[in-house]
Amino acid sequence: MRIFTIVYVAAALAFSLITVFLQVFPATVVINWLLDSNGEFYIALAAGILWLMTLLPLFVVLAVYSLIVSIKHSNVQLEYNQPGIIIRRDKSFYGALFPIEISVDGKRMGSVTIGKTQQIVLAQGEYRIKIKAVGKSCETTLVLKEDKSPVFDIGFKSGGVMYLDDTSI
Repeated sequence: MRIFTIVYVAAALAFSLITVFLQVFPATVVINWLLDSNGEFYIALAAGILWLMTLLPLFVVLAVYSLIVSIKHSNVQLEYNQPGIIIRRDKSFYGALFPIEISVDGKRMGSVTIGKTQQIVLAQGEYRIKIKAVGKSCETTLVLKEDKSPVFDIGFKSGGVMYLDDTSI
């Protein structure tokens, strides 16, 4: 989805610039709206407005995609008596747009978005858990001895400091 978003934004920018330079529809509507009494307009302003207008469908697509993904993930049942770890992300606003990547012993195991929970099944043993997002990271070492899944809360404290806290009982 990230690649789709980047390609869409770049294509929307190219579309808006081309239509403004060539002064074709729908750019003519924006240009006529921006014309001053001398018949002049600022090309950057016209291209910017048209670009923002062409980005609106992207927001609809991203909202529908997020809704579908949240419905899909809401049906996941957590099993607390299974060996592994459960990772819950807080609902703080800082870094909300970026998923937090989860690695166990250097191997990427997934990511968690705002307010979501993920379970990672692991055998008994010692593991190094690392989370990272927005250029920040945090890690801890965990020893799994029983058939229980410890629960970790992750997110950002005030000031953008990342945390990884074991909150299991």
